[in-house]
Amino acid sequence: MFGGILVIIVFFFGGFLSFIWMDDWNVGSILFRMMVLPFVGFIIGAAMIIYASGGLQQRTGIGLFGMVRPTEPSRDRSFVHDLPEKCPNCKAQIGSETVDWVGPLTARCPYCGSSIRTEKREL
Repeated sequence: MFGGILVIIVFFFGGFLSFIWMDDWNVGSILFRMMVLPFVGFIIGAAMIIYASGGLQQRTGIGLFGMVRPTEPSRDRSFVHDLPEKCPNCKAQIGSETVDWVGPLTARCPYCGSSIRTEKREL
């Protein structure tokens, strides 16, 4: 990546320095040294930076401009949220049909009214 930046800098300043040291003062020579050389250096340097960023992506998963791309397919894991067999407060037997659900992961005991959190387990 730093090599690409170095190429851009060298071509940019090299074009201007060659302009100072040139012997023939025709329009084509001036345009070549002031416009074409820096532009070609930018194209080569940008290609080197993009190529280096692709190699960085393979090692770290971070691509060009910080875009994160997965390097290997992600494994989907499934989880289930189960109620405990007994209410933690009054120790009454409970089931998913007998409780009042107050949220996606919280239920209310029908006997004592306390909140019961579900237990997360992986399938």
